[in-house]
Amino acid sequence: MNITLCGSMKFIDKMDKVAAQLEARGHTVYKPDRAEGTAYDREQSHANAQLKRGYMNKRFDKIDLAGGIVVVNPPKNGIDGYIGGNSFLEMAYAFKHGLDIFTLYPLPKEIGYIDELCGMNPIVLDGDLEKVESHITGLPLVCIGAVSLVKRLAIERGFRRAGLPVRTEVVEVSPSGTELSMSLELTRQRAASCLSNLKKLGKTAADYVVDVESGLFRPFEDSIAYPCEVALVEGKDGVQRVGFSTGATLYDGDSSMAKQVNSTMLHRADQQLVEDAIYKAVAQARSDR
Repeated sequence: MNITLCGSMKFIDKMDKVAAQLEARGHTVYKPDRAEGTAYDREQSHANAQLKRGYMNKRFDKIDLAGGIVVVNPPKNGIDGYIGGNSFLEMAYAFKHGLDIFTLYPLPKEIGYIDELCGMNPIVLDGDLEKVESHITGLPLVCIGAVSLVKRLAIERGFRRAGLPVRTEVVEVSPSGTELSMSLELTRQRAASCLSNLKKLGKTAADYVVDVESGLFRPFEDSIAYPCEVALVEGKDGVQRVGFSTGATLYDGDSSMAKQVNSTMLHRADQQLVEDAIYKAVAQARSDR
């Protein structure tokens, strides 16, 4: 799992230790920039505000790379389980995106926004990082074909956005072609072929099997083509749900230009398009229950 650490910069040394322990368990960990701890002077100023804005955006960007956050919250300023304004914002950002929120220690009791903290339903670790493993192994398993890290993260985020946190397992399957499909239906057919190959590998323990394929979409004859992502999600009921998403204008021209965009479209999928396609398919599956 990709995990981003959050917390006061006073705890940066503790974050380093937590990161090492999580990495030893096989997680990819993102931390705040250590330079942030010495970047500000004590005066409120426009320069400080600009610095803070930049570091906040960097922290949010790191959360965008993760499936969950761990808030490192030892005592500070006489408050046990200290969670300051910046960490509160990061927790809210993670909550909005459906990510797992862990706090290393219990929540602070004497703080004005305790109700909001509790409303985000964080998982309190009580200092035991093994509880992260216990939580992850209890999540539904999604089996996906060999995809880029960008697509894998987007698939996880799409499930979470639909209200279903999952863990993923990548299984290599033979691709169903290297050319971009020139319609939504042809892209769906390619996804169906890959999903069939994935199921033949016998990953029966998976709660869901998923494939996402990139293609091009031309809504009208001789019109501009747009990039698209088509997702197929199949649960244990054996029913395949389809989700798709289309992006911004890609090019004016005929289908021969597909060869020129293979290098960018097939190997650098748009994360938001994939997430949107997965979300639509999973939301449909959940509404069918």
